[in-house]
Amino acid sequence: MTQSNHSILGEGLRLYNDTMRRLVKQRLVAAFPNNWWEDGVLTAVYGDQRSELSKKARNDPGRDKADLLEPVHFVSLVTRHFDRAFADVFHDYRKTQSLLRQVWIARNDWAHLTSGDMVADDVGHALYAIVQVLRIVQSPATGEVEKLRNEVMRIPEPAPPDPVMPQLSTSVKTRIGRKETVWREVIDNDFIPARGRGEREVIVVSGDVHKRLGWKNRNPSVCNALSDRRGELARLASVELIEVAGPNPGATTTFIYRLL
Repeated sequence: MTQSNHSILGEGLRLYNDTMRRLVKQRLVAAFPNNWWEDGVLTAVYGDQRSELSKKARNDPGRDKADLLEPVHFVSLVTRHFDRAFADVFHDYRKTQSLLRQVWIARNDWAHLTSGDMVADDVGHALYAIVQVLRIVQSPATGEVEKLRNEVMRIPEPAPPDPVMPQLSTSVKTRIGRKETVWREVIDNDFIPARGRGEREVIVVSGDVHKRLGWKNRNPSVCNALSDRRGELARLASVELIEVAGPNPGATTTFIYRLL
């Protein structure tokens, strides 16, 4: 029986929580060896959260306190102790904050669903954020969440190579790889941060992406990927390309996307 989008996201959140609880405890124990719970957790969360966590810990003293932590707590703990405990894992503060907040919001939507099912695009976007976090921390659960996202977004599993059929040429493989590299760059560094800031539109300049990737003389490849003629980026990132300005292709070609 096919799982609902709600249950698929629930499984993704479970894998995310398991990973983050282990990581947060490990890092806070190292940073606050005398009392990681009091000094690392309770001082970093807000009033109501602090009271609730303290109450749960008192009521179930035999339980590992890390199991009490939820996505909303990870936002506070990682960002407030970023320099002391997490910078060498996540590196980019703003990107990390945006990803953690996206998962927290998705968890709230998941927990408060009253009827029907969740929208596939919303679940796919949430699972993408989870994948990004798990990939950064090198979690073995990354692949499992990627499969969940593929199921929600109806992305087929790659077919095994046919030994009878000729393989793609190196030039074709390179073009495909460049396009996907551009998509990942703008999703991670343009779309996700913009969503975290509550923005509705994102402006992407080809030359800026080209420079961030460290490429040379590949602006046509960047513009081709950003033009998204088949709508693949739109489906992958839940965006809509609404305007292209300037000479295309070129270093000043400007793409304006609406975040859906």
